[in-house]
This record gives sequence, C-alpha cells and structure tokens, in this order.
Amino acid sequence: MYLDIALLIDQETQNSIRKLILKLHIEYGLELVAALLPQHISLKSSFTLKNIDEIETYFDNLAVSLEPVDFKLQNIELINFEKKGIMNEVIWIDVEENSDLRNIHKKVNRDLKDKFDIPLSPFDGDMFHFHSTLFYRFNNQTPMEIYEKAFQDLKEKHIGSNCRSSEIALFCSPMQREKIFGTSIVYKVLPLGM
Repeated sequence: MYLDIALLIDQETQNSIRKLILKLHIEYGLELVAALLPQHISLKSSFTLKNIDEIETYFDNLAVSLEPVDFKLQNIELINFEKKGIMNEVIWIDVEENSDLRNIHKKVNRDLKDKFDIPLSPFDGDMFHFHSTLFYRFNNQTPMEIYEKAFQDLKEKHIGSNCRSSEIALFCSPMQREKIFGTSIVYKVLPLGM
C-alpha cells in the first residue's frame, strides 16, 4: 500500500483554494483527482509499506512531537514532466521553504529509513520541493493546451498568503503504484503538538 504524510493547510486558506479549483474545473474541465484529498503539503514523497498498522504508532508520535508550522504560499507554477514516455502536467502552489518544513522533511526521511527501512525517493532530500498541488493531468484526459491556457488565467491570481498548519494527515492507497491517483483516502488526521 502507498502512504503519504502531509501537513494540512488551514481551513480558511483551504476554503479559498477549493473555490478557485472548482471554478477552474468548471471553466476548463481540469481533472479533480488532486482535489480528492484535503489541500496539503507532503512531508516526503509517497512510500510503500505492506501494512498501515506498522506506521500508525510512528505517525501518532510524530504528531505529538511537532508544533504548528507557519509557512507562506507563493506563486502558482505549471510543472511539465515525462513519465513512462507520457507528458504530464501539474499545477501547484509553490510553498516558500523555511527551516521548520525542511527539518520536518529530514526527520521523517531519517525516521522512516531507521525504523522501516524506507529509502529516499529521487525527489526526497535537499532537492525536495514543498508545494500544494491544485491539478494533476491524469491519463491525458485533458489536452495539455487546456492546462496551459488555465495556467495562464490562474497565474494572475494572487494566492500568496501566510498560513499555519496545525494538523498532520496520513493518506493511504491500497492500490498498485500505477493506479494510486484518485484512490487515496484520508486514513488519519491528528493535531500537532497534542
């Protein structure tokens, strides 16, 4: 099963982002697969474990050990990448890196390696880029040109804001890697530092 540990974005910010997501979905037909989970910032690339029970106690202890985290949402970016010979696109909100986010990322990577032998993915480590995904072009359902047009409209929107995360989430998909998009659920949400 595939797991992801993430900070949830505060409700006020989440509500305004979701309003924008629905508007763009209606106007451009962009897939909503990224919006099936709450607006979040992943703390590590998704990883596999056979049984979620193995990590639940770790997740509980991690939540208690962390304090609420402040961060800033910056500009909206369109990311193009090739995967298995297919061009994909992601529209995300860039998150300004700070020492709190970086230190949590390092801690989670180190803990998961030490406790569960979960390796770093190619995206983890010093190059890990904090972001919050708005749209993911999935299975080429929507032409790339539509994503680029929507991005041109979207990049003019002022998203930049100071945010605070007071909750951490554990997401889970029981599917195989190729099929995880749109199959993850919110398995558990806990407050930070309690």
